[in-house]
Parts: sequence; structure tokens; C-alpha cells
Amino acid sequence: SPSTLVVRHGGSASADCSTFVPHNGMGWNSTLGPVRAEKRVQNVVWSVTNLTDWTLKSKCFIDTYDMQCEKELSVYVYCKS
Repeated sequence: SPSTLVVRHGGSASADCSTFVPHNGMGWNSTLGPVRAEKRVQNVVWSVTNLTDWTLKSKCFIDTYDMQCEKELSVYVYCKS
């Protein structure tokens, strides 16, 4: 959460991915760098302090014991004129 971010160019942003499903690891894949998968946690946080990438892609992933689930984070970067 949130599932969508609206961030000013150069601003900071963060999102939390959480689950109560038993899993073998969860983390974030992002064009700005991944958040390493962790076991035995119920949430992982993705964050950036200076967002300047207009084409950012970021997905939370959870490796359950029989499949991998992913949820894309929608990020809209705007420029104050």
C-alpha cells in the first residue's frame, strides 16, 4: 500500500507490501534496484529518496510454496511548472 503513487520529480516515495500468506520469501523488483527477498516477514518496504526516473517500474513479489505472486506499483511522476 498504496497501490498507486503520485510523486513530484525529485521527491521521495515509499510503498509497503504485506501478506499473511505463508511464503518462502517476499521482496521488490524495481528498475531503481531490488529489495532483497526476505523470509519470515509479513511486510517489506520499497523506498526512494530522490525520484527522477520517469519510467519507473516496481513490483512486489511473494514466493509462495507453489507459485510466485506479483503486484505492480503504479507510479506517476509529475513536474511542478
